[in-house]
Amino acid sequence: VAIVALNVILCVGAATIFEPCPPKEDGSYMLCHWAGRMIVGLGGVIPQGQSALKSLTVLENILLPAQIYNSEVDIARAKNLMGAAGIEHLENEMPNELSGGELRRMAVVRALILKPAFVFADEPTNDLDEENTQIILKLLRKTADNGVGIMLVSHESEAANFADKLYAMKGGTLSGE
Repeated sequence: VAIVALNVILCVGAATIFEPCPPKEDGSYMLCHWAGRMIVGLGGVIPQGQSALKSLTVLENILLPAQIYNSEVDIARAKNLMGAAGIEHLENEMPNELSGGELRRMAVVRALILKPAFVFADEPTNDLDEENTQIILKLLRKTADNGVGIMLVSHESEAANFADKLYAMKGGTLSGE
């Protein structure tokens, strides 16, 4: 398992669960003891499993974080991100009509919709073919280049080509490469 860090500083101690810390003076972030909660507007999560609500369309699923957290619903941003992920034609489809890869790309877009300061991505290219893997890794790289910290966990060796820093978990020990 490789942990890829794009534009993010990792702080790993004895804890195996992380919590977002406030931004440092230079605007960068550290991750410390994350307990599974997110600060609204600060972080986004791309879960490993499927997380779509079956009763909502793709667009409604993507906009859900904005509605839950009473943030501005930016349909133009949603459609732009959907285009970047190659799912713009699916906005009115229901999750049960999508492939695993389409659901994965929807989850990526949903994680980015609130313009997070950082994103935790757990196997974001799982269920994707080679072409869509490239699309998502390029989207995450572009997102990192725009100042968003991204921590990506992946078995996909291609992800290393998009990383600023690479960490590997071997025998329960996290090491930098």
